[in-house]
Amino acid sequence: MAEKIMFYYDEEADMLEVSFQPPQETIADECERDVFVHYSTKTDTVVSVTILNFLVNIRKPFSVPIYDGITD
Repeated sequence: MAEKIMFYYDEEADMLEVSFQPPQETIADECERDVFVHYSTKTDTVVSVTILNFLVNIRKPFSVPIYDGITD
């Protein structure tokens, strides 16, 4: 589990990023329109979640699958 959860909002881009781990190399998966989950390329755990068009999308329900290293 993350020691710190960091939130960053870019008002100009209307983008929210929620980081659970320090910056690292990731692969992104768009799990919903404008919602991206970034997975570590080394550990396959969730590093961060990015929500584009945040002020529009926050008014709609969405889900983010969190696998935390579990693979099919």
